[in-house]
Amino acid sequence: MPPKISIVRPDHAPLLKIDSVQAYLLISTVIVTEDKVNHIVQQWGTMSNSDNVLCDQTGGKNIPPCLLLELDKEHASALFCFLQSGFFVAGVRVGCSVSALLTEQLGISQDYIHDHISTIFLDGKPVDDLDSAIIRHGSRLALSSAMPGLVGATMRQGSIFASFRNTITYRESGIRTGGEGMIHLKLFNLVMEDLGLSLLSKGILVDSAELTHFVHEHDDLLKACTKILVNNEPVEMAALLSDDFSKLSKFVKLSVGMAVPDVSTGRIRE
Repeated sequence: MPPKISIVRPDHAPLLKIDSVQAYLLISTVIVTEDKVNHIVQQWGTMSNSDNVLCDQTGGKNIPPCLLLELDKEHASALFCFLQSGFFVAGVRVGCSVSALLTEQLGISQDYIHDHISTIFLDGKPVDDLDSAIIRHGSRLALSSAMPGLVGATMRQGSIFASFRNTITYRESGIRTGGEGMIHLKLFNLVMEDLGLSLLSKGILVDSAELTHFVHEHDDLLKACTKILVNNEPVEMAALLSDDFSKLSKFVKLSVGMAVPDVSTGRIRE
């Protein structure tokens, strides 16, 4: 049974408005991360199933430090920058389709995918057929709702303008290999707003150097925390600010401790 993803949109945060130029820049950020992701994946290696980040399990090897911030919804959305810049998911069953990953492993309903995830990039290429596109160790996946303008319309699944991007459309040609691995995931606009809090409550793997920089730049967020835990041990804000996670591990498991109620929208599987 995959972890259930709940739709919880922060009350204070308006949906991100993306114009055509921003849509083009968004697409560019999806495409240019290949070298960085490949380097990190090679460093990390394949992890065992017990290290599945989204299932919040422990044990096995290569377990990164865990940082849990107890926050309300309003402040927790400040962490959405990690969802948009990209995070890692370990313990993924690879060799499956994109559709199977989203529904069976990430717990996102078919209805939500059909109605709201209209643009999907796999390894920097727009995907039209979620059932034939295969997830592999090191895959880079980006999920977005509809983007405006001709660029946005062209990149949507099954777009009538798909012929405009024929040379970059994702086509499956490799060998399907099973096992477990790690993928890089990015969420944008409505998808990030809808699924972000639920993913953060389960925990995501983020670059430790980026997290250290974020913590030092956002001490106001730490002040809003009712509790800060590192590896399940309470720590003071001053101690956290003096820490450099990058000296301990390439990754940190970042999670938000908060009640994430189910929202009855009919879009997420019970």
